[in-house]
Amino acid sequence: MVSTQQTKAQAEPVTRIISSLGKYNLLPQLQREVMIDDAISSIHCTSEEVETAYQQIIKTKQMKSDEAFLTNCQQSETAKKQICESITRKLKITKFKQATWGQEIASYFISRKQNLDRVVYSEIVLENEGLATEIYFRLLGKEQSFTELAFEYQKPDIYRVYDQMKTCPLDSKMAQLLIKYQPGKILRPINCNNVYRVIRFEQILPAVLDESMHHQLLDELYEAWLSKGCNEKHYRRMMLRELNSWTA
Repeated sequence: MVSTQQTKAQAEPVTRIISSLGKYNLLPQLQREVMIDDAISSIHCTSEEVETAYQQIIKTKQMKSDEAFLTNCQQSETAKKQICESITRKLKITKFKQATWGQEIASYFISRKQNLDRVVYSEIVLENEGLATEIYFRLLGKEQSFTELAFEYQKPDIYRVYDQMKTCPLDSKMAQLLIKYQPGKILRPINCNNVYRVIRFEQILPAVLDESMHHQLLDELYEAWLSKGCNEKHYRRMMLRELNSWTA
């Protein structure tokens, strides 16, 4: 029979681990990884799939001339094994995403499309209101092109893509302002946090359900699943079992 003191002694290492993980805010990440391992435990990857992915990594590193990485892989079987374990886990996660939500992507895309469409515009940002106004009228009078003026008054990276998914409320208001106009419309300088933005509306870029979008939406559904699972007691108990296994 296990005594109370023995039980307490066994629990102390786990308590210390939990305390340390909590201190560095690592418990949520650990629970996330435990959830993932549980979800992909029954998924299989062939040795051919893993080797193909491994060779792709080697090829990419060769193109980047990462000699240290290549030498390590060539000289150490342990290094290759660790890389292949990581590859296998990533492949299993990819298969899990597709098997779980792949059939839902088309309908999910339709429900999300309004938030996935983007507004494309060009802008010149200036600190001087008078200069911004001058540039605005020069553009209206077609004295110079937008590109020429952008090169003259700021760095040549003038094209910006507005994305409703990733921008702040100010940008959301900007999008609503822009879509009222026809493409090519130049707006009067807008005062934004003490800088003046001369903006030309380019176009609305409709979202397309291509391969890239498919993966993006799979990732969204996957992350939503993980966020929800982090609040479930079942996965918390799994994490505690994992921690206990560390000290067994």
